Order: sequence, then structure tokens, then C-alpha cells
Amino acid sequence: MNGSHFAKTSVLAICIVFLSCSDRNNTQALISRYAALSCEHEKLMTRKDSLVQLIINPLQRVVSQLENEYNEVSSVYDNKITVLNRKRYEADAQYTEDYVRISKKHEENHGHLMTPQYKKAIDELERVKASKFQISDKELSSVNNAKKADHGLKKSEEEINVLNAKVEAGKRSVKEIEVRLLEQESELADANKQLDKIIRERTGYERASLQKDKDSIRIHPCNRK
Repeated sequence: MNGSHFAKTSVLAICIVFLSCSDRNNTQALISRYAALSCEHEKLMTRKDSLVQLIINPLQRVVSQLENEYNEVSSVYDNKITVLNRKRYEADAQYTEDYVRISKKHEENHGHLMTPQYKKAIDELERVKASKFQISDKELSSVNNAKKADHGLKKSEEEINVLNAKVEAGKRSVKEIEVRLLEQESELADANKQLDKIIRERTGYERASLQKDKDSIRIHPCNRK
């Protein structure tokens, strides 16, 4: 009877020790996971900040400066184009005004009858309009061609495009990091919740030790010893 009781007691003791060891192993695994997640989270935050502060923001400042210089040169051509387009519009408006005036006067005197004088006057209006349009179009073509051939503008535009491509690539990387950070924050919250539960269930030195480990990881995520 005593032998049977001893055997049962020994088995129970072994089970308790085994469960205790298993529990400690699970706790250490959770702490290691919490530490790994915290460290990776810190590294990703540092990577994100570096991308923004050391790459994206400086590139955007350079792009802004180049765009200002580009616009300053480009505006010289654009202002000429605006003036020439306005002349073309004014020539068309003048033609319409004169056409209406001449036609109204002709209709008052001759009705809808076409006269040589009226036809001559309209033909002259068409000629003047076409002449003005031809001059404006030629000047417009010249300015547009000069703008397209401006090597300084072309070089600035190419540089801006290259830098903007780098900025967009950087922003895509930041977006990818932000997605991973959100995933990590969810995983960290879960691990943190589990650790807090375990710590509450412990007492004395074990509780203090676990809390110290957790606080150390939180303050120095990548320096756990």
C-alpha cells in the first residue's frame, strides 16, 4: 500500500516538474517572440524615418528647386505663347465684329442680295484674318519649337523625372513598411496581453523578474541580453 502511494506521489511530482518546465519554456518562448517583434518593429521604424528624412524629403526639396528653375525659364516661352494666342483671339474677334457690322449695313441697304461690293468687303475681311492668323501661327510655331529645343529645359525635365521616380519608389517602400508595422503592432499587442496575464499569475521574484525582462525589452528592444 505504501509502495503504491509512493509511486503515485512520484508520478505526480514528475508531472508537476514537467508541467512547470513546460510552462517556463512557453513563457521564455513568448518573451523571445515579444523581443524579436519589438526589435524588428524598432528597426522598421528607423528604416521608415531614414527613408523619409534622409531620402524622400531631401529629394523633394531638390525637385522643388529644379521645378522653380524650370518654370522660370519655361514661363518666358509660355508668356510669349499666351500673347500670341491672345493676338489670334483678338484677330478672330475683330473679324467677327467687322463681319457683323458690314453684313448688317448691307442687309439694311440690299436685303439678302449679294452685291460685288459686299463680297469684296467680306473677302478683304477673310484675307486680313487669314494673314493675321498666318503670322500668329508662324510665331507660335517658332516659340513652341524653340521651347522644345531648349537643352536646358530638356535636361531639367529629365532630372526632375528621374528624381520624382526615386521619390515615388521611396514612398512605395514607406507604404510597405507601414503595412508591416500595422501587422507587427497587432502581433505585439497580442504578445503583450499574454505576457501581462502571465505576470499577473506569478508571485514574488518570478513576477518581478518577468516584469523586468518585459520593461527592458520595451525600453531597449534590440539590446536584450
